[in-house]
Amino acid sequence: MRQLARHFAALFVVLCASSAQARETWREAHSPHFDLISNANEKSARAVLARMEQFRHALGRVLPNQKLAGEVATQIYAFRDFDSFSSFLPRTADGVTAAAGYFRHGRYKNIIAIDLSAGRDAYERVVFHEYVHFILSLTTRTYPLWFQEGMAEFYAGMQLRGDSIVLGGGILRHRRVLFDNVMLPLEELLTAVSDRPLSSSPSENALFYAQSWALVHYLIVDRGEEGHRLLAHYLSALSRGAEELEAFHEAFGADPDTIEDALRGYVEAGKFTKSRYSVTEVDWKENISVRTLTMAEVQHRWGELFLFTGRSKEALMCLEEAIHLDPGLAPAWETLGVAKLMEGRPDSALPFLKRAVDAEGASPMGLYLYARALLRDHSGHGVPTIPDVLADEAERVLTRSWQLDPTRSETARLLAFVYLVRGTRLQDATDLVESALDVTPGSPSLLYLYGQILARSGEYDRAREALHRVSDATTEPALRDAAAELLSRMNASEKVPEL
Repeated sequence: MRQLARHFAALFVVLCASSAQARETWREAHSPHFDLISNANEKSARAVLARMEQFRHALGRVLPNQKLAGEVATQIYAFRDFDSFSSFLPRTADGVTAAAGYFRHGRYKNIIAIDLSAGRDAYERVVFHEYVHFILSLTTRTYPLWFQEGMAEFYAGMQLRGDSIVLGGGILRHRRVLFDNVMLPLEELLTAVSDRPLSSSPSENALFYAQSWALVHYLIVDRGEEGHRLLAHYLSALSRGAEELEAFHEAFGADPDTIEDALRGYVEAGKFTKSRYSVTEVDWKENISVRTLTMAEVQHRWGELFLFTGRSKEALMCLEEAIHLDPGLAPAWETLGVAKLMEGRPDSALPFLKRAVDAEGASPMGLYLYARALLRDHSGHGVPTIPDVLADEAERVLTRSWQLDPTRSETARLLAFVYLVRGTRLQDATDLVESALDVTPGSPSLLYLYGQILARSGEYDRAREALHRVSDATTEPALRDAAAELLSRMNASEKVPEL
């Protein structure tokens, strides 16, 4: 009975969304780095995309060495008002979570959803904060919690002003928290970890965020170039395996108590100096295209949003309606396949992904996912035999995927793997892996594949170098053992072993 009630509750949500919004005009807008779906007017859609592009552009100016793009697309849902937004708010055990916006970083797509009626300051604060978390996640490093939250809060407060940006303005709520409370011991701040919450107390958590922001502000703005250098040294020490306090002492040449006293004095002075940077002014609105979605496309986009926010029942209903309205809609078939992959059912995903790649408008991601599902029983650290019919089909769709988007490292890796298994086009395989390593440098699995291909090509010295790097980079015992075994066989035979 409860299951039936939940089913009808989900049905009610979707039908309400459909009946109230089906008559509205929904638009899809594209900019160089984002896609947007909105029921607001075209001017609002363009403005949101332009601000996101401006923020991303500004981050590139102040974080010049930071990777700003991942392997999957970032899609923004901009709702005109709370009534249309509320149906798509994430659900928790306590019910709906009210927010001006939210960000979901996913394996298949990144989702940003915002309520435009909440006001730009409200939703940008949330989205900018989470977007900084996202770009920090693109590195191979694991950052300490205070650094992640401090950086996200610091850069989310960026003021965008056409040809300049301003960093470091005092965030009023953080200043109030810092002035009204005794600061946390710096040692406690430095050693907090994300899987062990600092406190169940909202006030203590607010203090943690405020003090993390203040420490980043102190190091980046007040200490300037020296602060940047010390932070880089600290993070480098952590990446070498040093403990938090050991890394801090190595970088700053002082114990946490000394820096804590300096930070306390900085906070009590209350100046929070701003830094201004000039940027190249770009009219992002000129780089945005807008079109009106069909109802089938709207249902598909709703289904995606439900799926990537954990509401699979509602997602399935919308996606099936999209297919009913337009049986040739490739993205809807692809998302149905993704839903099965998220359930851990690649066999069930395969027919949906097949429909997607056979339809007009197959995406690079859909083509890659179909090939990966085809080869699901033929991948691993060794080099198995792949039946010719599967290898032919996988090579065909991966080549299409790479032609459509020659920046996806996962596509490059899988296509290179197929070439290796077949023992053909080894130079092309080498080039593909090198391009993938440019995108994800130091990836242990890519380095291992690189070593395999170089060994098969007879380039033993380069193969050894790559395989030794695997042992240094990976924490996966099976991959480390596979690299060591291949090295051992190469050293014993001084020729390419049977892979």
